[in-house]
Amino acid sequence: MKHFNTEFKKFIKKFFQFLPFILMLGAIIWFMRDGQNVKLEDIVNYSPENPAAAAFFMWGAYILKTLSIMFPLKLLFLASGRLFSLPAAVCVNLVGMFIILNLQYLTGRFSGKDLTAGLIEKYPKLKYIREERNKNTFFFSFIIRAMGILPCDILSMYLGNTRMPYFQYITGSMLGFCADLFFTTFAGRHLNTPGSPWFWLTIIVNALISLIFVLIYALYRKKSRQ
Repeated sequence: MKHFNTEFKKFIKKFFQFLPFILMLGAIIWFMRDGQNVKLEDIVNYSPENPAAAAFFMWGAYILKTLSIMFPLKLLFLASGRLFSLPAAVCVNLVGMFIILNLQYLTGRFSGKDLTAGLIEKYPKLKYIREERNKNTFFFSFIIRAMGILPCDILSMYLGNTRMPYFQYITGSMLGFCADLFFTTFAGRHLNTPGSPWFWLTIIVNALISLIFVLIYALYRKKSRQ
C-alpha cells in the first residue's frame, strides 16, 4: 500500500509538470481556430436557456479560459451579467473565478522550477513582484489582483510555482477580484444600451476603484519603507 501511494504521488507530480505544456498546446490550437473570433454575443447565444444549465455552461467556459491567456476574463464577467440576474451573475462569476484560480495555482504548484524563470523572462514585472510578496503575503495577493497589473493566468501560475501558502493565495485573490468582478458584471446588464448613464457610471467607477487600489499600495510601500 505504501508503494502504491508513493507511485501515485509521483504520477500526480508528473501529470502537473506536463500540464502547462498540454494546456499551452491546447490553447494554441483552440485560439488559432476559434478563440480570436469569440465575441460576447457568441457566448450569450450558445448558452442554454435553462438557468442551471447556463451556469454550468459558464463554468465550462471558465475552465476553457485557463487554456488561453489571450482570452479576456472580463468577457466572461460581462456574459454572466447578460445571462442572469445580478445576484445570480455575481455568484456564477465568483465560482468561475474560484475554479480558474485553483486550476492555475495547481498547474504552477506542480510544474518544474524552470517555470518561474521562464515567466520572469517573459514578464519582467514578476521580478519586482518576487521582491514584494514576502512582506505581507495576504495583502500582496489581494492588492496585486485589485490593481490588475498582470494577467490573472500568469500571476496565478507564478504564485503557485513559488509556493505561496494556498489559503492566503485564494482568499487574497478572491477578495482582490471582487470589485472588478461586481462592476464588470453589472456593466454586462447594460451593454444593450452603451450610451446609458448606468453603463458609463459603471465603467468610470470601476476605473476609479482600480486607481484607488494603486494609491493604497503606493502609500503602503511608502509606509513600509519608513
